Amino acid sequence: MNKALYTFLATLLLYTNTANAQQVWNLEDCVKKAVQENFRMKQAQLNTQSNTLDVTQARAQMLPSINGSGTQAFNLGRNVDPFTNTFSNQTIRSNNFSIQANWTLFNGFQVQNTIKREQYDLQAWQADEKTARNDIALQVAGQYLQILMNKELVFTSQKQLELSQLQASRLEKLQDAGKISEGEYLQQLSQVANDELSLVNAQSNLQMSYLILWQSMNIEPDTTNSIASPPALIPMRATARNAREIFDAIYQNRPEIQAATYRYQLAQTQQKVSEGSRLPKLFMFGNVSSLYSSTRKDITGFNFNGYNIIGITQNSFDTVVTPRFDYLTKTTPFGNQLKNNFGQNFGFSLSIPIFNNLQIHTAVQKAKIQASLAQVNLDQAKLNLYKSIQQAVIDLQVAETKYAAAQKNFNAQQRNFQVSKLRYENGAATLTDFQLASTNYTRSESNFLQTRYELIFRQKIIDFYMGNELKF
Repeated sequence: MNKALYTFLATLLLYTNTANAQQVWNLEDCVKKAVQENFRMKQAQLNTQSNTLDVTQARAQMLPSINGSGTQAFNLGRNVDPFTNTFSNQTIRSNNFSIQANWTLFNGFQVQNTIKREQYDLQAWQADEKTARNDIALQVAGQYLQILMNKELVFTSQKQLELSQLQASRLEKLQDAGKISEGEYLQQLSQVANDELSLVNAQSNLQMSYLILWQSMNIEPDTTNSIASPPALIPMRATARNAREIFDAIYQNRPEIQAATYRYQLAQTQQKVSEGSRLPKLFMFGNVSSLYSSTRKDITGFNFNGYNIIGITQNSFDTVVTPRFDYLTKTTPFGNQLKNNFGQNFGFSLSIPIFNNLQIHTAVQKAKIQASLAQVNLDQAKLNLYKSIQQAVIDLQVAETKYAAAQKNFNAQQRNFQVSKLRYENGAATLTDFQLASTNYTRSESNFLQTRYELIFRQKIIDFYMGNELKF
């Protein structure tokens, strides 16, 4: 009883772990995972974060800059005593403290234009991030569709193999009964081997398409992972598409065009920044400071110590004396000195550029060239987009034509296979005729599936250009 219970619990645990390990990915999950793991996307996100800081820094340039400083120094050896004005050997400690402030009041609107420039740069990187996301989504959608197509091709190959094996089993019985030759039976076994090889190739292609998708998502290939199979995908009805009309309708909303546009605006703003160097600059500055010295003394008292003769009178020759005192002192306290020595100043500074070795002129001319280059890049981005749309429209038209032809061929080969099978079973056709009809039918079905998925993918590309969400 206990052994049976343990076996049941172990089986249940194994099933639970297996079920938890399995994961079925739909297209949205695949795109999200690929975006998270893609290094190009990570680089774009980090660039966006860096440029966000650049915008913050540019705005901070409108604020004043405030800095504090402090020093402590020691003078050793022979120094002048400021109270006796005599040399003495002593160690003097001193401190200086100050706070300086500087504020740019006007610099030719360079600060304001720098803020705009950094904002355009940030918007360009954000558009680049969207472009990377779109490219990844389109790539993953194509890989996802490839798996769906290969799964159907595997299913078709399996059906063909089962039909060949069933036919081989039937011919084996007929051979044993002496109704057909051994050669006819061996011919059918050869067909079974060919169909087995076709199935192996189809399964290999399916595994490879899974591997490509898992690599795009940066996950380890694992048989427990699979993709969700949507309901049968049917191509939309063919509609006339004009590349110019599509381009005119979407180009302003495409992130690659937005990025190029923002960089053109950035270059124009940089030109204004360079031109601002030609204008005067007005600054405001201020400073507060104080200091301390160990030689600073306060007189606390004195003692009379006689007289010093300093001269005689001109007529009477009387001696002129002055009293001599010994002063009692103490070092002025640190806080009192900082308070007594506290000083303040502020002012304005005006800088007028007159001649700077053509540096400003060169910077302006180079900024104009960069603006022209950005305009060329914008025109190139528009042309590249238009060419991509043209190619997508042509690819769609070709896919629609191929799909219609493949569908017609599949219907004809399917009917031919049914007729050939009936004729062969009634002895009106040879095994070779039947195998040829079967091979043509399988090939036409494979071609039909491939053209169907190609048409669906081409339609999705046009829809994606039109701004529609990628989904099946």
